[in-house]
Amino acid sequence: RQDPELDQIVEQMDLRAQKGELFTDQDRRFHMRLLEPLDNHLFLHLTEAFWAVHTLTVPLLGAPRPEDMVATARAHRDMFRAARAGDAQAYRQAVTQHYAPLLTALT
Repeated sequence: RQDPELDQIVEQMDLRAQKGELFTDQDRRFHMRLLEPLDNHLFLHLTEAFWAVHTLTVPLLGAPRPEDMVATARAHRDMFRAARAGDAQAYRQAVTQHYAPLLTALT
């Protein structure tokens, strides 16, 4: 489906990443916006809890690095394109790509 808000969020993420700026608010909004059509309040609350932990711990890990921010922004664009196209395999690949920098920081 078309979603101008998600288009705008992804564009903002790309621009901020290219400038070396954090895009935490846009990242959170991206994930919440993707979940809104599910009408699953428990999943939304769990996602909010994840975000609370994420925003507290990621800076302690020395993340994100500038190159990770660009890769993460690209992964969000890829997730959105795959979701829009209904391509589950491409979506899974983009999600894996999205979490790669976080996994690197944790190990």
